Amino acid sequence: MAAAAANADCCEIRESENMTNTMPARRDPKSQAKLETNIVRASWDRCNKEYGLRKDLQVPVCRLPDESVEEARQPMEEILAEAAPVVEGVRNSARDANYCVLLCDSNGTVIESYADSSASRELAEFGLTRGAHWNEKIVGTNGVGTSIVARSPISICGHNHYNQSLHGFNCCAAPFFAPDGSLLGVLDVSGRASHEGSEYIFAEHFVREAASKINRMLFRKWHRGDRIVALAEDPSGLDFSPRAMIAANDSGQIIGATREALKLLGVAE
Repeated sequence: MAAAAANADCCEIRESENMTNTMPARRDPKSQAKLETNIVRASWDRCNKEYGLRKDLQVPVCRLPDESVEEARQPMEEILAEAAPVVEGVRNSARDANYCVLLCDSNGTVIESYADSSASRELAEFGLTRGAHWNEKIVGTNGVGTSIVARSPISICGHNHYNQSLHGFNCCAAPFFAPDGSLLGVLDVSGRASHEGSEYIFAEHFVREAASKINRMLFRKWHRGDRIVALAEDPSGLDFSPRAMIAANDSGQIIGATREALKLLGVAE
């Protein structure tokens, strides 16, 4: 395993690259598909056995009053400001695909939404808007709520939604985390279900990359006064990725690590 030491400013150079020029992290498609299948299956099981939701559930997504949304938004103002450049890049791509972009808190409440095309604005009535509450216990299996429970990126397409009223939609969601590992919120890109697989794959890539980038930005800001070490699995450095980072103080004591670094080192969260 190779490690490259860098301060936060050095890492920033890599993060300034345009998202449209980044390539998705290498994942085995079969392993990823199996993981998502297992997450969806577990979610349906929770809906049926733990939450007691009807198998023919068909309910609209509830919307919280503005006062409740503002209350949920206040603790995330600083995070929203940090994430703004990343979200802007996602919006540009989502607009072309007629998708909505949702930023949600850790409870599944949409605290900010963006619908930048006439087609995506029509989706607001279905819950793809500010104030919508996507808690899995209420709505059933869905991108936002299920990614919160699983603490993992997930795409819920069409009939994989437990709630029958959502069968006409594709939802690609990815959670983002505080440097201490606590879940802060979810970034979601959603639109009407389509037979065009390329649209779904495109949205999935961007939402995963964006959430990962937000994680790294928050990690560097939290540890801006510390030494940051980026890890690479390949000693040659050819597969070097700034996703896996650990932070150390001046004494060399490790005081923080990204989820990717923990995974690379074989350490449980």
